[in-house]
Amino acid sequence: MNTAFLKPIHKIIEEKSAKQREKAAIKVENQIITYDKLNNYANYIAEMLIKAGCGIDSIVGIVMGRTKELPIAIYAVHKAGCTYAPMDSGCSRETIEAIIEDTKAHIILTTKHLRHLIPYSYTGMVIELDEILESSMHNVKEISADTPMDTIAYIMPTSGSTGRPKGVMVKNIGLSNYLYWAAEYYCMGEKANFPIYSSISFDLTITSIYLPLITGGTIYPMHEKTVIEAANHQEVNFLKLTPAHLSILKNLDCSNSKVKKIIVGGEGLKTQIALKAYERFGRDIMIYNEYGPTETTVGSMIKKFCPEEKYPSVSIGKAINNTAIYLLDNNMKLVSRGSIGEIFISGDGVAKGYLNRNEETEECFLPNPFITGQYMYRTGDLGRVLQNGDLEYMGRIQTPETGLVIDGIDIRVDYIENTALSYSGIEEAVIVAKRNDENKPYLALYYLSQTQVVEDALRIFLETKLQKTIIPNVIKRLDSIPLNYNGKVFRPSLRAIKD
Repeated sequence: MNTAFLKPIHKIIEEKSAKQREKAAIKVENQIITYDKLNNYANYIAEMLIKAGCGIDSIVGIVMGRTKELPIAIYAVHKAGCTYAPMDSGCSRETIEAIIEDTKAHIILTTKHLRHLIPYSYTGMVIELDEILESSMHNVKEISADTPMDTIAYIMPTSGSTGRPKGVMVKNIGLSNYLYWAAEYYCMGEKANFPIYSSISFDLTITSIYLPLITGGTIYPMHEKTVIEAANHQEVNFLKLTPAHLSILKNLDCSNSKVKKIIVGGEGLKTQIALKAYERFGRDIMIYNEYGPTETTVGSMIKKFCPEEKYPSVSIGKAINNTAIYLLDNNMKLVSRGSIGEIFISGDGVAKGYLNRNEETEECFLPNPFITGQYMYRTGDLGRVLQNGDLEYMGRIQTPETGLVIDGIDIRVDYIENTALSYSGIEEAVIVAKRNDENKPYLALYYLSQTQVVEDALRIFLETKLQKTIIPNVIKRLDSIPLNYNGKVFRPSLRAIKD
């Protein structure tokens, strides 16, 4: 795709609004906001932002849940040419305070019942959108900033599992490139109807917010509702979720669901989970494994799941438009085909860096040695090229989150998890690297099962499949796997379990 044709995303939404003014853009139960109303609300708020002194490079905070006000707020910020910083209402007050402090947001958009989440020390303007939506509007001026494509569209918080959130500065060209590609690849001319049920501080949700609006579809905000309710909504045809959420659906009868396409992202996708979900939807479903760090704008690689998949994990496929993938060794040299290397990503999706963190930006965002003038992002993920040209995700470079070294052996937790999943009755398996009271490392396997599993028999099975060094010391059944508010496995909670 020629990036010269890319436009700021609000321009595309404006075009859709002009063509289908009375079509539902947002629908919450029996309340409908048409594209015409969406555009008017966004224009009104955008004018407020501009009158308050906001413009290009101004940062506007958005403190909200998954409500009807959210898409309006985001659209308004784009129309004004500003940058938004999302803060989910489920975040702690400390996290919200840290993001506001780091971004120095000029204005915060929120709703009346969430205003208490904004620190008392904040001296900027706060706009409550629910009051604006209740007022009548006449002769609203059309606002549509000519936003340069290399400016920042949003600042997404990311920090792994712990620590103060880092703000990833995602550029407008990266956002537009991803969404143009996604509309073409996933939708193929179809209007996308997505639920919004995941955290607004998680870039997985970007797809659910924007794809409906640029394809002429409808957004269904589902605040305080679950992925189960989202999957069973009778007007939803697309679903974006994490593997952990997909694992929940695989145990339900989804044959009457209207969802026809599921996009999975955020963590590695195990083949057994994808296959069971595929069968639960009556084999009348397309499942896509989308890979991409926040730092490279939502998704950078894609693989459509095949029920005949022969690998334990679904591959991450090939690069999306205007994206280059490199597998490099420790000397920053390309590895040979079939060898494992660290994944580096280059192209339009690469973010500008981390807000106010120059040292970390320089460590992770490097000049591309293969294309002059471009940068590439160092993911910390490992991969290798398969015989069909697809890339296989091989897990993270060893960290306390993903593995450790025992007796000089690198432990691949995903390999152990996939082996456990192949045992009859195991529905989900998570390996956690832990340390005992003497600070010696060991492995704990936590699993879910619908039926009784004899753990001694499971251990014997693992002993026939795995090296002695990587047999889990602890095997324990749980009622549920703890997830963070982004829907990812929350390993710190598992590490806190007393074995």
